[in-house]
Amino acid sequence: MYKKISSFLNQHKGIVIILCLGLICRLVYFLIILHNFGSEGFYLASNGDAVEYLALARQWLEHGTFQNLTGLPQPEIFRMPGYPLFIVFFYKIIPNVALAVLVQNVIFVVGIALFYKFVLSLFQNQRIALISAGFLAFEPSVAYWNNQLITETLFAVMVFLSLYSSFIFCQNKKLYYPALSGLCLSLAIFIRPAGEYLAVIFIIFYLLLLLKKVSFKKIILAVLIFIIAFLTPLSPWMIRNKKVFGSYAVSNSSNIGFGKYWTAINEQLNEDTVIYFAGIENPLKKASAVRQKTISLVVAHPMIFFKIYTLSLVPFFFGDAYLSVFGRIFPELEKQRVVTDWEGGSELFGFIYGHKGAEAFVFFLGKLAWSLVTLFAVAGIFCWMFKYKKEYPIFIFVLLLILYFSLASGVGSYSRFRFPVVAYIFLFSSIGIHWLLGMWTPKVSDNSDKSI
Repeated sequence: MYKKISSFLNQHKGIVIILCLGLICRLVYFLIILHNFGSEGFYLASNGDAVEYLALARQWLEHGTFQNLTGLPQPEIFRMPGYPLFIVFFYKIIPNVALAVLVQNVIFVVGIALFYKFVLSLFQNQRIALISAGFLAFEPSVAYWNNQLITETLFAVMVFLSLYSSFIFCQNKKLYYPALSGLCLSLAIFIRPAGEYLAVIFIIFYLLLLLKKVSFKKIILAVLIFIIAFLTPLSPWMIRNKKVFGSYAVSNSSNIGFGKYWTAINEQLNEDTVIYFAGIENPLKKASAVRQKTISLVVAHPMIFFKIYTLSLVPFFFGDAYLSVFGRIFPELEKQRVVTDWEGGSELFGFIYGHKGAEAFVFFLGKLAWSLVTLFAVAGIFCWMFKYKKEYPIFIFVLLLILYFSLASGVGSYSRFRFPVVAYIFLFSSIGIHWLLGMWTPKVSDNSDKSI
């Protein structure tokens, strides 16, 4: 047994070191937050989502209900029950949210190990896999969101497990992997409804497998199995919504993303937004109205939408959360914050130049770090296109995931909204770094072991 463990550690010492250090860093950060703020540091009042998730969990514990928090006599329709139930499970063990947050950290580190295995299987290149895992393990904003009482960590891991299951099907053609993929995606939506349209991207991926000469019959079977596995867990929830609200939609959360675009386009057109809401009390019907009106505005004014969307990509790709990260370590730093987010307007120069002292250093450090990550990611995209042509289906799959969340984030997106796809941005960055390192160093054989 000792020899087997020793052999495994020697064979995979790179990723083992990264995982151990990544977990240690998270545990230290977790303890610092706990010391400086108590358990409230995981759900500060400024993080309204975390406060609401905790309120829903406590409601479930105390009354066994999942009711609207606004006081309306109706079930909750904006939040999904998955994350409050996650909090409830660990709250019953220890009546403190710290345990749930601690478990989140461990789950994410396990996710890093699986992501390493995925990248290693995809490219047969240990350097790319290690760099990708290193980014996930040590990038400060990732650790920050792991230590907040919000859905991002669990949601991102479940979406990745769904992607990874589909990728394994691409390799071995076994049909239980599409079932696992559909189940994981369904569970992801139970955690956070932002992924309710993601199934379309997965179906596109399966159809793209025709490029890898997978039989059409096998692909159709995989798609059907994926859809059945995806809808089966969600069906009771959708039927409940149909009975209560008259719609099979899983949530009215699409109000946020579509509503931001609607408001931004109307501002450009000097039109009022509120008038369209008049008389619509049903939350799902209101969400449907917002979605339909926004789509009609985008179709009617594509250039205005393109301008708004392009500007929203700046905070999506360059948002860093470093002031929040280090504000948990040095509470005085958080108090020095001048502005929080830039939403793509003329206030850009005030946003950039309004920082002083240590706060300015952290602000510009974050922007520099994510500028480099984004620059390497762009290089990685082109490198993948020309060097790894056999993996075009997964390449398009990952690009569509990033596009989906950049669109779903709406106007004024930031590092938290990017979190579900941060691993894939790091993957592109790792390919770019690997390519640049290959230009500057002599070529050596890659003896990486492909199993873990």
